[in-house]
Amino acid sequence: MKQTQRGRYSFVVYIAAYMGLRWSEIATLRPDDVDLKARRVRIRTEESKNGRERSVGYPRFMHDRFRALTLKADPDGLLMPDLAEPKNQESWFLTVRRKAGLNEGFVFHDLRPRSPCPPAPR
Repeated sequence: MKQTQRGRYSFVVYIAAYMGLRWSEIATLRPDDVDLKARRVRIRTEESKNGRERSVGYPRFMHDRFRALTLKADPDGLLMPDLAEPKNQESWFLTVRRKAGLNEGFVFHDLRPRSPCPPAPR
């Protein structure tokens, strides 16, 4: 796997673990969903599990990566377009899980916190 792919996918893990976003929410983020000034990401109504738009803060250490992705992305496209490819979640996560020595029952959704994330510090 190329270094850039590893870096992108490791960031996906951070998004799930620190922000509590689902795979489908991460894969469908658009550049204009990222508010760099407020350090928040908008989850659109159509992507939200409960059908309500929401905004989730992110920790300061994730800011530069969000900024780089936002600047690089097609303004009318997805923030991370390769995540929307069919079977992408399964293929890369199976490899990561195996390399990390995690059991087969561990799924991407398990990365998400069990309780609501506190707002990101301002």
